[in-house]
This record gives sequence, structure tokens and C-alpha cells, in this order.
Amino acid sequence: MFRPEDIELARQIVSVLDLPDLIGEDEEIEYIIERQLEDVVEGDYYVTSGVSKAVIIIESLPFVIKIPFNGYWYDGDNDDDEEEIDRGFEYFTGANEIFPDDYCFDELQKTLMIEERGFGMFAPHMEFLCSIDDRSFYIQGKARPLCESKKDITPSGDSMRKAKNYCLSFVDEWIALAIDCYGEETWNEFVQWATEESLFGDMHSGNYGIDMAGRPVIFDISGFRE
Repeated sequence: MFRPEDIELARQIVSVLDLPDLIGEDEEIEYIIERQLEDVVEGDYYVTSGVSKAVIIIESLPFVIKIPFNGYWYDGDNDDDEEEIDRGFEYFTGANEIFPDDYCFDELQKTLMIEERGFGMFAPHMEFLCSIDDRSFYIQGKARPLCESKKDITPSGDSMRKAKNYCLSFVDEWIALAIDCYGEETWNEFVQWATEESLFGDMHSGNYGIDMAGRPVIFDISGFRE
């Protein structure tokens, strides 16, 4: 699916990262990763993150690089006389049965399941990239979240009328675009199957949108169970 030379470049890029053993959502994590990539990435790039992972977006690559967090930070008890608050770390335990602290692996499993079921058009292709010092890295086809791409979605009026009949957490415009792109029958089959598999548990506007060709996709399907 992805070119071998692009995959090899991604491996070289992540090989320079020196990440802490405990990595969770933090106001500095994006800056830390971006700073370490300054001398190895040619062209524009940036890093974003959510509650369970960081994502490296490099303009020259057709995919993003995902780095799973292994837990979350919390404020611990502190003495009233101390200005700094002690911080504690809690490992994730609800990601999946094989790697309970890796939500990217859970996402990969679900993406492969979607592809095997014949609904691969609804999720960008995802692959395991490599493991370095017991930390796993993943790649996934690029997509833009709905919060950034809604203005670019122009579904047909007929599909918009049909979209209003679904009691789902997706916005009507995105559902209508899925009907236009993939057909109403395929959409209905996907919704029925995905609902049975509990794949729609965390569908906010930052987890689905459109791919680089303008097709509707779900690019974060792992959910969050901590």
C-alpha cells in the first residue's frame, strides 16, 4: 500500500527520537518531538497529540506516523508549603487484550478487521512501522479531521435528506458524503456491522473526516477506555 522507500524514510526518522520511558499527554510532548526532528526531516512537518497518542505529520510523506502513549500523568499530593505539585503516572490498561497500554495497536487491529470485512474504504490504511527500544511506531494514510475539513464537504441534497434519518454521532454532511461516495447500501451495511462491533464509541469531530482524495474516513477508531 505504501512505497518501501517512504516506509524506510519513516523508520529513519523515528530512529532519532529519544523519548522518555513514560509518555503521556503533556503540554510539552509535541515540542519535544518536533525539536528532535529538526535536523532529520526535510520540508514542512508538525506534531499533534491527543489523549492516547502523538502524531507526526510530514508534508512529503503520504502517511502520518503515530506514537502511542503508554499512560497518563496526574497531579499527586503535595505539601501546602511547596510551590510545585508532585506528578504521578498511571499506565493505560484498557487499550486491548494483547497490549493494554497501546491504543495504536488497538486501532491497527480494528483497521485490519474493517479491511478484511470489505469496508476498507471507511478507514485509512494502517501498518505497524517498527519497534525501537520496546516502543512501537505505526503509519496511517493521511486524512483531515472534520473540524478542519467540513467546509470542503459538499454532499448532494438527496443524500443530506437521507443522512438526517440516522441516529449516529457523525454530522449529517459526513454521512451524506459517505452515501454519495460509497452508496447507500454499502453505508447501511457498514453501519450495521460497525455498530455490532462497537466501533462508534468515540466518534467526535477530531476522529473522522476526509482523506486526501476527499473521501469520508474514520482515522481514529480505537476509542478510549481508561
